[in-house]
Amino acid sequence: ALEPLDRENSIWVLQGGPSSGRRRLARWIARRSGSGLLEVSQPRSEQPWVGPLATLLSTIPLVSLEIPSGSRLTWNPPAGYSGPVIVRQTGSGTLECGFGVCRLELGIPDRLERRSHWISVLGHPPSEDLLALRIARGAIHSPMGIHADSQNQIRRFRRELSDSGRHLLEGVARPMAALATSQRLELGPVATSEFAALVSRCRHRETLAETLPAAFGHGGTGVRALFKGVSGTGKTLAARHLASALGMPLWRVDLSSVVSKWIGETEKNLERAFQAAESLDIILLLDEGDALLANRTSVGSSTDRYANLETNFLLQRLESFEGILVATTNAPERIDSAFLRRFDVVVEFPLPEPPERLRLWNMHLPEGHQVPMVRLEELARRCELSGGHIRNAALHATLLSLEHNTALSDQQILESVRREFRRAGLSCPHF
Repeated sequence: ALEPLDRENSIWVLQGGPSSGRRRLARWIARRSGSGLLEVSQPRSEQPWVGPLATLLSTIPLVSLEIPSGSRLTWNPPAGYSGPVIVRQTGSGTLECGFGVCRLELGIPDRLERRSHWISVLGHPPSEDLLALRIARGAIHSPMGIHADSQNQIRRFRRELSDSGRHLLEGVARPMAALATSQRLELGPVATSEFAALVSRCRHRETLAETLPAAFGHGGTGVRALFKGVSGTGKTLAARHLASALGMPLWRVDLSSVVSKWIGETEKNLERAFQAAESLDIILLLDEGDALLANRTSVGSSTDRYANLETNFLLQRLESFEGILVATTNAPERIDSAFLRRFDVVVEFPLPEPPERLRLWNMHLPEGHQVPMVRLEELARRCELSGGHIRNAALHATLLSLEHNTALSDQQILESVRREFRRAGLSCPHF
């Protein structure tokens, strides 16, 4: 239970992400202490009039501070004011001041708390599907709302929630298009089994965390998956299938925008992405993530030191991440071993075997093509191509057929296969 703020120079730090309920809790604390709130930003909190105004109005200053992870901020309460202060902190950095600090971290509410919030919104207990949405308090009470606990309403709510959260991810991540029904995932038996285990792990992640004994240590609900394999083996497509299986939006982190040459900006951008993913219950995709997960280097210059600081931040943030993250790589040897230990599931995407290659050829060729099945079986058997290469070859062959206004022929598919081998720098079998 929270005690009223009747101590002088006491500071309450409410730390959390977007829509975590910090402002709502601050109002409740102030009312319990018999006061109102005077909300000010960090620059204005240093103005000389803030303290006297808070005293005159018998209000408690609510100051918003942004402290990125790994940073320290030395801050003093408003001058001319001797009462308690409430700080609404964004980021997991450290606040340093000369007074006693009581810190409350407002993460994603657990199942029991979410149930209470949904009852206050709906007027009755939510369904299991609705309760499974691991979203922030503010999202549950958002104006878009849910008025009927049905699958259609839940899907609509998810779409609107994702759309409303675009400003949180603007400049750091982009939404991936919904999966088309024709985009099937062709994997070998081992990869199929591992992928199914990942879907199950994500689906039951909260129940799993509640069920495991304390001996398991960290009982968080985050799931971190690594998809590794050569280009074109279906890693990004598998991430889209994962999102479709879970009914969750998928956002790809824009590495070109996230990584910055300015000190601390990369960590700040990544923190934005992680916090938004947690509060909106979306899946984050680090495509070609080895650019961020690379091995730490020996410190020979200040550049190396700051690069290692970014790596250390990402290691800690992955450990505390409460959402679902998928990283893909075609160069797993470049990934720091410390990152590899933090991935809960590693799925290897090998080159497809002949049966999978034959299915891929049949999937990607247009209806009405005139390529004999014997030829497709030969291509599947003799050409060790990835799914991406098969897709490209089928695309080029279809383009040739359209250009000549004919049905796709055997000669056109062979020409496209030879072209794909040349592009890959490989020797094409003789046909």
